Amino acid sequence: MAKIIRNKKGAIGHLEVVLSFVIFISFISFLLIVFNPLKMFSGQSTTALDLTEDKIIDKISTELIVNSVKIEPTLYNARQENCFSIPLPLDNPVIVKDGDGVRVNAANKITYILFAKSISTSNPDSKYFYKIYSAYEFIENIFDIANCYPLQPGDYILGVTRTYDVVSYTNLSGLFEDYEAGYGGLKDYFKLNSDFNIEVRDSSGAIMNNFQTSGYTPKGIDVLARNIPIEILYETGELKPAILNIRVWD
Repeated sequence: MAKIIRNKKGAIGHLEVVLSFVIFISFISFLLIVFNPLKMFSGQSTTALDLTEDKIIDKISTELIVNSVKIEPTLYNARQENCFSIPLPLDNPVIVKDGDGVRVNAANKITYILFAKSISTSNPDSKYFYKIYSAYEFIENIFDIANCYPLQPGDYILGVTRTYDVVSYTNLSGLFEDYEAGYGGLKDYFKLNSDFNIEVRDSSGAIMNNFQTSGYTPKGIDVLARNIPIEILYETGELKPAILNIRVWD
C-alpha cells in the first residue's frame, strides 16, 4: 500500500512539473506573440523616418522674430501724432500688435519701424504695449505716413529679441503642391530612398484643408509613422498649433 501511495505521489508530482512547464511555455508564447521581439530586433530602425522628418521640417520651417516694446505713458499721451517710428533694424516685413493683440498699421523701413497708435479700448493700459513680429512671408498693411514721432532713448523700453522656429504656411502649402505635382522629383530633391506620405491635422484632430497627400499607405509591410507637434505661421501673423504626421516605408 505504501508503495502504491508513493507511486501516486510521484505521478502527481510529475504531472505538476509537466503542467508548470506547459504554463511556462504558454506564457512565453503569449509574450512572443504580443511583443514580437523578432520584429523588434530584426534590424528595422527609424533612420529612414528620422531622415525624412529632418528633410521635411527643414523645407517648411521659417524664422519668426518677436520684439516687445513699451512706450512711456506720459510721452504717449503727450504726443499728437498718430504713429511712432522706432529704430529697429529688421530684414523682413513686420506685423505689429498692441497689448490686446489687435493689429495696427505698420511698415518696415529696414533701419526703423513705423507703427500706428493703438485704438484698443478694452484695456486702457494696452495702448502702451506693442509686439513687433518679423517674418519673410508677412504681408504688411499699406502704411507710409509721414511725420511719425521718432522715439528716442528713454521714450520706450525694448524687450529681449526672441527668435522662434515655426512652420511657414506658405512653405507647407508648397510642400504639398510639390508632392502632388511631382512626387518622384520631391523624393529625389530630398535624396530619400524610402517612400513617404504626409498629412496635417488641426488641434481637434481633423485633417486640414489641402494638407493630405493622395499617396497610399501600403498593406502587409512595415510602415513607420510619427506625429510631430508644429505651429503654423500665416501671412497675417496668426499662429496655429497642428500635428504633422509622417509615414515611411521601403
